[in-house]
Amino acid sequence: MWDITALGELLIDMAPISVNDEEDQPVSAYLPKPGGAPANCIAQLAKLGRKVAMIGCVGHDVFGQRILDALRNVDIDVSCVQVDTEIPTTLAFVSLNEEGDREFTFYRKPGADLRVKWNREAEKLIKDSYIFHLGTLSLVDEPSITTTMKALECAKESGKLISFDPNFRLNLWPSFQALRKATASVLPYAHVVKISGDELRAFCHPDQVQDLVNAKGKREYSLPDVQPEEDEVKEDIGRLFKDYPQLKILAVTFGAKGSILAMKDRKVFIPAYSIRAVDTTGSGDAFMGALLSGLLESKLEGKIGVDGIFWDDLALEEMGRFANACGAYAALRYGAIPSLGEKDKMEEFIYSFQDK
Repeated sequence: MWDITALGELLIDMAPISVNDEEDQPVSAYLPKPGGAPANCIAQLAKLGRKVAMIGCVGHDVFGQRILDALRNVDIDVSCVQVDTEIPTTLAFVSLNEEGDREFTFYRKPGADLRVKWNREAEKLIKDSYIFHLGTLSLVDEPSITTTMKALECAKESGKLISFDPNFRLNLWPSFQALRKATASVLPYAHVVKISGDELRAFCHPDQVQDLVNAKGKREYSLPDVQPEEDEVKEDIGRLFKDYPQLKILAVTFGAKGSILAMKDRKVFIPAYSIRAVDTTGSGDAFMGALLSGLLESKLEGKIGVDGIFWDDLALEEMGRFANACGAYAALRYGAIPSLGEKDKMEEFIYSFQDK
């Protein structure tokens, strides 16, 4: 049985780097790094020793092959990764600010990741898994939308634990309302949700999302800036537990400011590790992977899905510290999957902070 199967986008993150040209002058360049949020998440799980599988689609091109090779190299099963012979692999060009935070420009009109189709092999894989994980980017267009919703229904009917990371990418949607509607369509299924503080605020208070037009005449959406200590954060967390009673754990991340792990009757704030971030691509996915790995530590023998976790005895603070550590470690190098830490590396990283 698989620990987790994920469905969603598979793409190449074009990570910005500085190199010297033939005249030894610095120039900007891009380094292709395999990624995609669901794949990054389960890659972290694989590096922590979990048995994982992926459902998705890549193009029949050099980038698609690079993604398949990268997934195999970290022991992700790719038997349900389809190869589209007509549409190229999706590309995401990443730009970084001085803090290592990033913005994405997608080449995805169309992109092969949205061509993933539902089939018996995908159904069997989900039924043979303990956790089913997904995001929102597979809900942008067909046939991926239909595939995603059928996968969700399959996971629910099979009694699987369902985890969800909305992972807002506003420039991939026709409007914020469309993104919010897609997020709302998945939340009733989800037992474990990771969402950033600004995404949580935007989902609960869509009137706080700024709809702007940039200098090039292109529409842009700006999320509100949110601090973990704000009372409104607590209110928004409580609102999600009230609106979605099946929800068991809500993880709210704030980057370098830390994270909150919440259940219906308790919540803890976990400070972030102080690092000099190089590239935060994949840090949130690493956090989610580590969190799910911690949940798998609490599995009860002979049970599956929601009933298979001893929820009342979860060590939320310990799980949060480890998830924060995995997220921080992923920000120390360029790219997503290549920057994720194995279990021994994470133990060394955490130990290095004990005397600080």
